Amino acid sequence: MAEEEIGWNTPVNGAGEFIGFNDSGITQFQHDPLGSFAKEGTQNAQDAHCGDKPVHVSVRRIEVPTSEFPGIDEFTSIVEKCAAGDSSSDKKVAAFFDKAKQKLAADTIDVLVFTDSNTTGLVGPCELKKPFFALMKARGSNLKTDDAALGSYGIGKMAPYANSDLRTIIASTAYLDENGMVQRLVQAKSVLTSHHDGEDVREPNSYWGVRKGFLPADPDMHGGSIPSFITEPHAAGQIGTTIFIPFFNGGEDWAEAFMAHYLTSYFLAVHEGRATADIDGTRIDSSTLVQVMSDPAVVASLEGNEEALQKFMEAKAFHLALTSPEAHRVQRTFGRLGFGTLDIVAGDKLPSKVSVMRGGMQITAEMEGLLRFAALPPFAAVFRFEERETNELLRAMEPPRHDCFKVGLLPESKRQMARLGLREAAREIRSELENLLRGEIKEEENLTELSDHLGDSDDANSRRNTSEINPLGRISIRDKARRLSMQGRKKATVAGVQVGSENEGISPSPGHSTSKKTTTKSKDSPADETGVTSATDQTSAEKGPAATAPADEGRCATTNFTIDRLRGFRLDGSRMWKIGFDTEPETDCLMSFAPLGYADSKDHLEVLSVEGGTRVGRFGVRALSSPTGRMSLKVEFKNATIGGARVVQYAV
Repeated sequence: MAEEEIGWNTPVNGAGEFIGFNDSGITQFQHDPLGSFAKEGTQNAQDAHCGDKPVHVSVRRIEVPTSEFPGIDEFTSIVEKCAAGDSSSDKKVAAFFDKAKQKLAADTIDVLVFTDSNTTGLVGPCELKKPFFALMKARGSNLKTDDAALGSYGIGKMAPYANSDLRTIIASTAYLDENGMVQRLVQAKSVLTSHHDGEDVREPNSYWGVRKGFLPADPDMHGGSIPSFITEPHAAGQIGTTIFIPFFNGGEDWAEAFMAHYLTSYFLAVHEGRATADIDGTRIDSSTLVQVMSDPAVVASLEGNEEALQKFMEAKAFHLALTSPEAHRVQRTFGRLGFGTLDIVAGDKLPSKVSVMRGGMQITAEMEGLLRFAALPPFAAVFRFEERETNELLRAMEPPRHDCFKVGLLPESKRQMARLGLREAAREIRSELENLLRGEIKEEENLTELSDHLGDSDDANSRRNTSEINPLGRISIRDKARRLSMQGRKKATVAGVQVGSENEGISPSPGHSTSKKTTTKSKDSPADETGVTSATDQTSAEKGPAATAPADEGRCATTNFTIDRLRGFRLDGSRMWKIGFDTEPETDCLMSFAPLGYADSKDHLEVLSVEGGTRVGRFGVRALSSPTGRMSLKVEFKNATIGGARVVQYAV
């Protein structure tokens, strides 16, 4: 082809529509451009993995003469027309183009170069259903060759544009065609705004390459028209893809910041040897991961970006769950979504969060159902499903930023199954955390974040003698049953609770009676998901549920005590509360409930249903503690919300 066929070209909008500057695909990544590209660029490389070696990415910044930018004169003309367009009256848009003109007038430009290897490359040609087309030309579609792909060249492909002061990228790739021959393609694209060109209205997207058809250039055919810095990464036919970001807007510490973002999302992939990187000369692999994450310069690079800094520090904690000698691993089926792996480590100053991964990439540490663990000691956990089909389903639920799961993104036929599957997994993960960590339960945890909504403790004390339950005041989560002396014990009823003696050194709280049972739970015994065997009511109606029974085989005399401390938390999106406390082993407990701090109130909470025990009347629950003395059950209350404030504690 003749040299003049290569250059910039902008499609004409045949309908005369005018598309403004605010491209939603770009603006959603502008809150953290470098972090977004570190995640999205690596994700696309992982998606194209080929062979047995780990996916490797190389990231560097270079400086090139402005004159070497492809088609610099034509590109400058396009920018000037956009600057003079209908959006020029917008101050934000005007400021963007003023800065763009300054960049174009400079002698040199900064270019970020992101190259992947051990991948398939960006397979072409540039036609529908091919990855090269998906990256450079497809709008609002996800086109990949691998259904289990981490990324789909959907909206996430717009992340690199947010890192360019002129919203421009250059893609260069080498791949094997169907005949096993190496093919190379190069194309640049800029996303600005509609503009007038004579009588025509041009689209916001402009392309550099073969003008006719807006196609990529071929270095073997158009080598003389392609700057050498663009062809260099794949000049010898190295399979892979390079994304150039000209007019790069990163700061001086961009490399350290990129390392932090890369490891925040991919610490698991690096740890497992599935990913490596070379970022501005710093090698990142499983052997250097700890060293890089501990580098003060890497941490300092995130100063001023509190969200990114917090996530990076959490990633360091999650990595401990994978490497600490004190860590605990669970591998089993987690509900209907299948087999998974959960790594847990406990320790001071850990974030008490669960990192949910997919394909070695962290998706979220704030999955619904795994948000609050106030009654557990500090911990960090990493969870991932291992089955391919499940990971495909999770991928389909991810929004463009890949930072959560949204069931609504699935076809309607799959939503209910996915919703239930995620809830089951969250419950199973919680159960494992509680089983492992319950021996180190914190004695008290103040929910200070609720103080603005729930008032001061003085407010609660001033209303203690009223007949109405006061939702105000300090709320705490506590654990551990406290036995009363014989003098202080009083019987409890289901609908009303008598309180223990104040001479016992505790604040008044409702009591309950118990009947010990000398039973051993076999593997075949029915149990709910918390492992608590349901107990049947063995007390006659004449004696009442709190009556003392004579000792006989399999049953001891009733023992009365008051729960001064217990923990309870509300399961998301329901009136169901999960309640646990420690008592005597294999003890038959009869319980009624009231908000802690208002034990003198008669407004006990009406019980609708119970898991792990038996409902007794309107207000009572009966259950058997485990052989270790652990009581764990779920209770659904009718009036679990008072005055709009959550009551997170119940006395038993």
